[in-house]
Amino acid sequence: MLSALPLELLFNIVESLPRSSLAALARTEKGLAKSLTPQLYNDAVKWEFHRDEIKEYVFRRNIPKDDQQAEETEETEDEFSDSDEDSVTTSSGTTDTPSCAYAFGSAKRWHSDLILDYCRSLSAAALAGTCDDRDWTLVHVAAQSGNIDLAEIAISKGIPLNGANHDSDSRCNRTCPLVLAIQAGHEAMVWWLIEHGANVTGPVHVDGEKGNILSQAASYGSTALLRHIIEAKRRDLPPDDVTFSEELSRFGLCYAVLAPINRYRLPAIRLLLDEGANPCTSHTDDVASTPVVVLAALNRNLEALKLLLDRGADINSTGRNKTTALMNAVEQGYDEMVHLCLDRGADPTACQSTGQMTLSFAGESGLPWDTVQRLFFAFLDAGGDLNSIEAEEPLPQFERTGNPAPYYLPLHSFVATGRIPAVRLLLRHGADPLAKGIVGATALHVAMNSYNKKPLLFGDIVKELVDAIKRAGGSLDDGVTTDSTYFWDPRGSTALHIAARQNALGVLRVLLTNGADATTLDSSGRSALDYATQWRNKKCVDLLSKAIESHRVGAN
Repeated sequence: MLSALPLELLFNIVESLPRSSLAALARTEKGLAKSLTPQLYNDAVKWEFHRDEIKEYVFRRNIPKDDQQAEETEETEDEFSDSDEDSVTTSSGTTDTPSCAYAFGSAKRWHSDLILDYCRSLSAAALAGTCDDRDWTLVHVAAQSGNIDLAEIAISKGIPLNGANHDSDSRCNRTCPLVLAIQAGHEAMVWWLIEHGANVTGPVHVDGEKGNILSQAASYGSTALLRHIIEAKRRDLPPDDVTFSEELSRFGLCYAVLAPINRYRLPAIRLLLDEGANPCTSHTDDVASTPVVVLAALNRNLEALKLLLDRGADINSTGRNKTTALMNAVEQGYDEMVHLCLDRGADPTACQSTGQMTLSFAGESGLPWDTVQRLFFAFLDAGGDLNSIEAEEPLPQFERTGNPAPYYLPLHSFVATGRIPAVRLLLRHGADPLAKGIVGATALHVAMNSYNKKPLLFGDIVKELVDAIKRAGGSLDDGVTTDSTYFWDPRGSTALHIAARQNALGVLRVLLTNGADATTLDSSGRSALDYATQWRNKKCVDLLSKAIESHRVGAN
């Protein structure tokens, strides 16, 4: 019998076993399970014991009578079971883990007298963690696993229910037990902790930071659990307290809306509003304050946005950089949400503080054509200017040297994504093909930069823009006037320069036929021919050489 082996040898064997083998061994006989209990559960909750203490416990532990053997063996098998839901994956991707990891994953099933008696036999100091880890106690293990039996043992030993062994302001504290139970969905444990005095009114620790219990319940808990916590907080507040509505709003409503959409927080949002949360509240972080309606749009939570608007939220409230719910809906290409925002009075002419226009976001959004048209005509009807963009704040350096697409004028935006029906629509309704906006480039420059993505499509767009420029009396030799584009082109680069760098022979012909000057130099003193020569495209070189020669002959 393995249980008859010397303990030192048995423990050494156990430490080298994978989880599946250990589980099988623990089920073979009651004596072996008893011998392994201290080894398994002491490491599982990060407690350090001397081997002498383990030996003493095993020696003092009486063997159950025969009539109790079957019942306790069955209990032990449950708690040492080899179920898939408790398997722990190591960094190598296997499920062969040390005994301590296996035992910790099984804590929710620690209910037999064998295990509970072992925990009762330990000192409060042992149950409260090691000297290096006093913020992880048996209460944490019980809360995370939903094991009320363990929690009762812990508090009977005087272990703090809130898991705070340091000053409440310490950043070293881990997530408190009540939050662990909420995050794990153990509602019975949550209620038990609250009934036994867990802190629900003051700050709680969440990953070492100060947090609020309402934000955790709103993010993770069921509606019943959230209601229970709201009631518990109200019981602990003075009758004349007027701050609870703000707490419901800032910590409850905001976090319910911010929760991943797959958690389905709509009932929680409705409950919080019913309890007095303000639908016009804002979520404040280290950077900015963001209205909850903007959060709902950002999180693609259509039903939450509808509910908030029904309860009086302002569809045009703005968050960081003056972002609106409509901007978020357009940028994400959320068709139904765009229609909802417009139906509820969203301003289609709104701009962010750094200049981004709501309509410009539509270019890259992938919105259906009918939605784009509705947004466009709403923009015009509201007095929007297609050709003007102003920034209240400087364009961030990382954007200036990165992708400037969000800072495009509407025409630039639709040109960049090759949406030729939209390009034609904008040109018909007054979009200026010569306008440059913040990025310092015309729509023609943008089209040439995108040419190699789809030459046939962008070749057609170039023709549309060339015709529009000629109708407007403009010049094809207008160059880039700022370094704030992602073209990496020198100032003064014309469409002809960019076409030469792209080896776009067909576009070169279109530009030259319509009057582009092949002798124009950019700020580095180079012509389109210089770039064509650099890229060794003989056909482009020949075409540009002939154009330059014709220019010289004409000049003479």
